[in-house]
Amino acid sequence: MRGIRKCPGGCNNSDVAGGSGIDNILLDNWRWVLDVNLMGVFCGIRTSLPHIRAYGEGGHIVNTAFLAGMQSGLGFSPYAASEEDRTLSRDLLK
Repeated sequence: MRGIRKCPGGCNNSDVAGGSGIDNILLDNWRWVLDVNLMGVFCGIRTSLPHIRAYGEGGHIVNTAFLAGMQSGLGFSPYAASEEDRTLSRDLLK
């Protein structure tokens, strides 16, 4: 965000799925999904928030989540877990 003088908002929009059920996913794959889907949101908020505050007029951060995250039965256990946590992360800013 170097060079941006005023920032009224930000958006976190990145997802990976991992493509496996909880019974056979490798721990490294589980961590990778959580790192991208959860830590990416955290890093996006942490990077955007000081710029929004400096803007001085408030602002918004949009964290996208997809309905596919509600379908853990499709073999996307880490994705479903991270999407649920991602939707709850909005409460961190209240």
